[in-house]
Amino acid sequence: MRFVALLATVAIGCSSSTPTTNQAPPAANRTEVRGRVTLGGKPVVGATLSLNPDKGEFRPFAVTGPNGEFTVEAPDGVGVPHGRYRVSVFRGIDPGGTALVEVAIPPRYADAATSGLAIDVTASPPPGGHELRLSP
Repeated sequence: MRFVALLATVAIGCSSSTPTTNQAPPAANRTEVRGRVTLGGKPVVGATLSLNPDKGEFRPFAVTGPNGEFTVEAPDGVGVPHGRYRVSVFRGIDPGGTALVEVAIPPRYADAATSGLAIDVTASPPPGGHELRLSP
C-alpha cells in the first residue's frame, strides 16, 4: 500500500498543466504574420528575417520573396505566438554559398538589438501586413 501511495505522489508531482517552452501555445493565441521588407523604398528579395521575442525562446523566421513580401508561421503552420518581437534582417545564403540578396543590407539590421525594427503580433494584424522599411 505504501508503494502505491508513493507512486501516486510521484505521478501527481510530475504532471503539469503548464506548457514548457518547447510546446506551442494554443492556436487561439497565435496569428500568421505577413508583411514586406524594403530598403530605400525598393523591395528586398531573398533576405532572412528573424522575430526575436521579448519573452520566451520561440524565434520564428522567414525569407522574403518577390516584391520583398514575407509570411511567418510556426513550424506547425498555425501562426506566431502573440507578443512583441524585435526583428533582424540579413542576407540569405543558399546552400551553394551564393548570396540570395542582391542589395547590401546595412549591418545594423542583422542584430535585433540594433535594427530598431519591431512587430507586435496580435489577433488583429494590420491590413496589408507589416511594413519593415530599412534605410541605407
